[in-house]
Amino acid sequence: MSYVDVSFVLSICAILISLAGFVWSIHLGLRDRGRLKVTSTIYSSGSDEERDYLQLKAVNHGRRPVILTMLRTHWSDGTMSGTYLDAKGIRLGENEEYKKTFDSNDKNEMSDEGEHREAIDLWFEDTLGRKYKIYNIEKQLKEI
Repeated sequence: MSYVDVSFVLSICAILISLAGFVWSIHLGLRDRGRLKVTSTIYSSGSDEERDYLQLKAVNHGRRPVILTMLRTHWSDGTMSGTYLDAKGIRLGENEEYKKTFDSNDKNEMSDEGEHREAIDLWFEDTLGRKYKIYNIEKQLKEI
C-alpha cells in the first residue's frame, strides 16, 4: 500500500467516525426533550353497558418534564372547551404517568344555549400550548 492509499483510507475512516458522532448527537438531542404518549382504554364497571368509561393515560417518554394543564374537548356543535387538571398543572418527569377517567357523564353536556352536545374529540395540552392527541379517541368516544 502506498502513502496515498493509507491517507485516503484514514480520511474515509475519519469522515465515517465524525458522521457517526453527528448522528449520535442528533439522537441524544431528540431524546433530551419531553415526549408524551397518550392512550385511552375502554373499561366497563359492570354488566350495564351505560357504565362504560375511558381511562386516559399520558406517559412522558422523554427526559425533560412535561407539565399538563388542560384536558380539551371538541363538542359536536363545533365548540371547544377545556378542563384544568390542577391549579399548577400535572408535572410528568421521565417515565411518569398520569391517568384520568372519562365516563359517559363527561361525554354528554348541555351547551350554554340549552342544546345537547356530545364530545367528539379529546386531547391534552401542556404549558407551552402543545396538543397531545389521543390515538383512536373518536372511535372510542362513540363506543361509550
